[in-house]
Amino acid sequence: HAEPDRIAQCLDHVFGAPSLSAPLESRAAIGPLEARVELELASELETEREPERGDRLEAATAQLVTSLLEEAEAAGASDVHFESRREELAVRYRVEGELHGTTALARTWVQPVLARLKQLANLDVGERRLPQEGKFKAELRGQTVDLRVATAPTLHGESAVVRILDCGRRLQELGQLPFDERQRADLERLIAGGGLVLAAGPSGHGRTSTLYALLQRIDACRRKIVTVEDPVEDQLTGTVQLHVNGRAGFTYARAVRAALAQDPDVLLVGDLRDLETAEVVLQAALAGKLVFSTLHAPGAAEAITRLADMGLEPYLIADALRGVVAQRLVRRLCAHCRRMEPPSREIAARLAPVALPDRVPAAVGCEGCGWSGFRGRIALYEVLAADARLWDAIRLSGPAQRLRELARGEGFTTLREDGIAKALAGETTLDEVYAATARG
Repeated sequence: HAEPDRIAQCLDHVFGAPSLSAPLESRAAIGPLEARVELELASELETEREPERGDRLEAATAQLVTSLLEEAEAAGASDVHFESRREELAVRYRVEGELHGTTALARTWVQPVLARLKQLANLDVGERRLPQEGKFKAELRGQTVDLRVATAPTLHGESAVVRILDCGRRLQELGQLPFDERQRADLERLIAGGGLVLAAGPSGHGRTSTLYALLQRIDACRRKIVTVEDPVEDQLTGTVQLHVNGRAGFTYARAVRAALAQDPDVLLVGDLRDLETAEVVLQAALAGKLVFSTLHAPGAAEAITRLADMGLEPYLIADALRGVVAQRLVRRLCAHCRRMEPPSREIAARLAPVALPDRVPAAVGCEGCGWSGFRGRIALYEVLAADARLWDAIRLSGPAQRLRELARGEGFTTLREDGIAKALAGETTLDEVYAATARG
């Protein structure tokens, strides 16, 4: 029989008290789970053998991980952060671009929780010295979702981030996205022929949603559409979709070649991650196919120079490129509690080149938005449609600033300008816009 002190010590180590500081209301769902499993373990710990205790801990860990992921899905989170700290395993959710308060679990949860995540993502459970990435599907609150897991060794043990890829995500048509009339007209022209169309911006800011909206403008009955993605984020009717599998050797570059062998008229490549993939994509665009892809870049002009930085020849970029749409997501003001108030001195100074309104929108907070003042997100865009002058500048390896100046001469508006217009229309705040467009 185990000593009572030993039982208490074991339970203290394995089941930490949850933090009450987290702002998410569904936190209550986890506390009872931990308490119930703790009571079950306490009542049977003395009579069970070591393998049985291990099985019970494994089952409890599976329940806890599922509960945390379901809580995140219910809150509309895009990511769940499991962070190993000196004295705890911290769990945080990213909702609408913002990280929400810490749920603190006992430090001894680190190994079982990380092992469970690795097991689900088919990773090497015993490897703790190197980062790993994987993905899996899970049934959360009756809905099947795709999740991506990335682990990393840190100072106090392994940490992980789980991305909920299709949480709250729905296919939108081009007309539903907040482009202005000129931007929408430019996009319609970009998809009329062949060539390369890029969506630029950080991950998680709606680039793929924009490309999917553009794909839906194309007649899939008369043109063959093939996508190469990692993972496939949504099923598109009438489209052949290839799923990249690096572990099996089906890399992006190999998948793009396989896609081209399917005789597509339109090709979507989820991400230009390396020079080999970029070269294949560029050749497809030069062959007259309409090619969509995403790229990590702070703006439309910078996306073009990023292609050159990857090692592509400027004259090939100029010959292939049709245009770039860059975007950022900012928090949308809650429609129930937003209000207009006089601009601060700082805002007035920033708006100096713009006609200063008497009042600007401000976040207040109410029960409906969780007292944050925001509910949902809205996209800011800049659409750069290539023309003869721009192509000439690209061939001469013109810097991003030069490309932007040429585009502005044709009516191009920057992310910040688009954001200011949306803020003054009451969609978001100017602080949100300036924070998201620090490049200017």
